[in-house]
Amino acid sequence: MRKESPPTILQLLGLAFGLGISLISLGTFYLAYGQIQLRSSTIALFLAALCLGLVGLNLLAGKRRLWKRHRHKEAESPFSKVELPEGPNLERDPRLIGSPAKRASYLEITMLSMIGAAVLIVLLDALSQPLLSFDARAIWGMKAQVIFSCQQIYGEDFFDPDRLHAKQRYPLGIPLAQSFMYHMIGHLDDRLGKIIFPGFFVALCLSFYAALRHFFSRCYSLLGTFLLAILPAFSIYANGGAASGYADVPLTYFYTVFALSLFNWLWERRDSDLVLALVFGVFAVFTKNEGLALWGITVLCLALVGKSAGQPFSRNLGSLLFLAIASAVALLPWYLYRSRLPLLEEDYFRLLTPAHLMAGIHRLPYLLKSFVREIFLRPQLWSLLGPCLLLAFCASPSRAIRQRHGVFLWIALLYCVFLVMIYLVIPWTMEELIPVSLTRLLMPLTPILILWMLFQMQATSLLPERWTTPEPR
Repeated sequence: MRKESPPTILQLLGLAFGLGISLISLGTFYLAYGQIQLRSSTIALFLAALCLGLVGLNLLAGKRRLWKRHRHKEAESPFSKVELPEGPNLERDPRLIGSPAKRASYLEITMLSMIGAAVLIVLLDALSQPLLSFDARAIWGMKAQVIFSCQQIYGEDFFDPDRLHAKQRYPLGIPLAQSFMYHMIGHLDDRLGKIIFPGFFVALCLSFYAALRHFFSRCYSLLGTFLLAILPAFSIYANGGAASGYADVPLTYFYTVFALSLFNWLWERRDSDLVLALVFGVFAVFTKNEGLALWGITVLCLALVGKSAGQPFSRNLGSLLFLAIASAVALLPWYLYRSRLPLLEEDYFRLLTPAHLMAGIHRLPYLLKSFVREIFLRPQLWSLLGPCLLLAFCASPSRAIRQRHGVFLWIALLYCVFLVMIYLVIPWTMEELIPVSLTRLLMPLTPILILWMLFQMQATSLLPERWTTPEPR
């Protein structure tokens, strides 16, 4: 894919960790699904095969680039034949494609320092203690230890209904990744095994910054990354933050790359963006059940706004149909395996019927109050993000929903409607469930809402244009 859009080093670093750990997680699931024991020797052979395959792909890509360069040697860019001037005027020459990097300002250094401090806090928090929160242990940690100890996924721990553990039908992406870390360590140690979660947080920040640089200046991109990294919900939240062992930050990372790649593909038509959307969309669905809802809502919204990107609807529909079919094929083994697991908790999708929705309609006032309270009245989790989003919307409501960045707002609104519908039909007491679940359910929306806010502030000139406009390349 490099011939289309050479990635920056930060983009490579942001994508590398997620691609690596997720290919290992999905690949080991395929091995386990085929009833191959997940011994250390099997893992080592799988890693060797994966590395050899990657080396082969890189060699093939290099040969294709050399062949293409040879075929089109006569059509080289005229910039490559220009004799560059010598001396002090070199940096000012307009014939240069790129521009020299500017020295970081005090504001940029301060934001970088704060981002680094947030990463350090998450890392120290993760390694300082084992898994402590209930969901981190009961939903993901226990499954990871079972997979590591039993070396397979067909034992009675998964299929015997009497061996009860929480959310038996949850995807196994994170437990398999944790089990892989135990193989690398050589023994069970859920404190060291938690190192993957700070890794997801760093990858999220790097990928988000690289995505912002595609649209904005360096300082403005750092501002957006800074706003994301310092949110207490990500950095210090014990029941869902980056160090907690929950799957919400990994889901946020996978979903963010998926949504932004699909958004870039819609307007720029690079096949590499569609491939990234395909891969990270599969990983998002394999991380949490909420990933499937986010995937479907995002594809629907981008398909509907595709006409504004100047592309024929039939062409978009064909590509998105390919995306859906390829994702379904990649995840088919998981859903076949999942259908055999005992159903010991509520099936949300089956509960979404008109009768159940009407039966729970009395919960609606409490739910609306809870959403407002969560977004605007919990600065200990979201800082001032809610008021900033409201200010950006009020600056120009028409631009907020009609320009191309408005699709992120539509995605967020539809996802919130979906959450309200789930809360209407779920057989739990709202006063007990909402305080412990709503924050985590809204976390995947945070990066795209920050991106929407940055676009909106640029479109409405809330900040000077020179602060937001990307540097010439």
